[in-house]
Amino acid sequence: MKKIFTFILATLMVATLAFADEPFRNHRYDAFKVLPVSSEQIVFIGNSITNMHEWWEAFGNHNVVNRGVSGAVTDEALANIEAIAAGKPKKIFFMLGTNDLGTSGINTTEHVLANIKLLVERLQAVSPDTKLYIQSILPSTSGIRTLEKLKATNEALEELCTAKNITYIDLWESMMGITTNTLSYDNLHLTAAGYQIWCDIVAPYVMDNESAKSIYPGNTLTLQANGGLGGAYGMRATVFSMLPVDNDDILIVGDEMIHGGEWHELLKSDRVKSRGTAWGYPGPSLAQTLSEIPLILNNNATPAQIFLYAGVSDVNGSTALETILASYKSIVTKIHQLSPTTKVTIMSLQPTATAATNTDRVAPFNQMLASYAAESTTDNIEYLDIYTDFANNNTGNSAYFNGNYLYGKGYVKVAQKIAAAIGDANITAITDAEADAAYTRFSNRTALGNAITAAARFNEGNGTGQ
Repeated sequence: MKKIFTFILATLMVATLAFADEPFRNHRYDAFKVLPVSSEQIVFIGNSITNMHEWWEAFGNHNVVNRGVSGAVTDEALANIEAIAAGKPKKIFFMLGTNDLGTSGINTTEHVLANIKLLVERLQAVSPDTKLYIQSILPSTSGIRTLEKLKATNEALEELCTAKNITYIDLWESMMGITTNTLSYDNLHLTAAGYQIWCDIVAPYVMDNESAKSIYPGNTLTLQANGGLGGAYGMRATVFSMLPVDNDDILIVGDEMIHGGEWHELLKSDRVKSRGTAWGYPGPSLAQTLSEIPLILNNNATPAQIFLYAGVSDVNGSTALETILASYKSIVTKIHQLSPTTKVTIMSLQPTATAATNTDRVAPFNQMLASYAAESTTDNIEYLDIYTDFANNNTGNSAYFNGNYLYGKGYVKVAQKIAAAIGDANITAITDAEADAAYTRFSNRTALGNAITAAARFNEGNGTGQ
């Protein structure tokens, strides 16, 4: 009994560490609950470095899906793997460990290796036909990370791959430019140039073609642009500057809420492309969003439609709403300067967790947006209300939100409203029934997986592990 109590206490301590940044990470994990995984899909699992990329666009394959979560550690990946395993995906690419090694208390090779080993064993037991690929942790000296510990962990992961007969993909030397900020602005995350190198290395494994390459040109480093933005927004902007846009594409442009959703899955279409900035509420300012527009509409792109969700950061502040509206209009003007035929659908801001903010700021600003669209002299500006049905007593409805963060069923409802506004029979959102079924499967399978993991850890600690 003492051993069982000790094990449970240790597990709870690790969980506390792992979920130190709950609001963003939990909202992203919840968004996954409404997205079923199928046997045709190729899943990229990782942290913010995975989260910040549009993998399916890089490989031109709608079946490539992103399950990256900013701040994720291996404990969380393990806690959420069962529902992915149950879908028996075609392939899974892991990029995990850098946040463990950057977090005091779990920054050991042993911690990473133990969790990755359990991940591999669960997948091989539940979905033996899924091809597994472990990508080396990328070099970084950000925070408490050291190249020595990262490299030692990679060596241990490579040995695990040999023992488990799965593929290890070595990215280490090719990505060393992260440490000199050639491929990064913060010695950790990536610009488009970093993703170009990474994608070209893994492309043969993704596409089952030894000569395969990603959509990125070889000179991405010299071509990429950031619009004068730095940090995560700037790095994400460089990716926007390199992703092609076709004339029949529908772009979902916006801040954290947009970035948190996998819109091509939610709307079941490879015409739908996300241009959400980066993680973390409330997201970028309107001035920063304006800087991104020329990068999004690169190479004279003329998408059929843009859904714009922006201004949360500004409206949550104290600047006069009339001033904010002028900044908002400049974004729409810039879109139409660059692409006059593109239809712009202005999305209302969603309710916050604070009633006074909604009453005094959000709702009045939404009315301004609605009036702006209604009074426009052009017929290619529309307004889409995604506030009214999401509010309850002047705050975000708990059926769709946790605090200020939109959750899985909220993403489904937004997608349904976007699909209705698109009005194309070939673009249909996930239904409530589909979402409920996926949510239930995710919850049940995750509970089962966690019980199995707990038993496996106890057996290891009790000396009975295999």
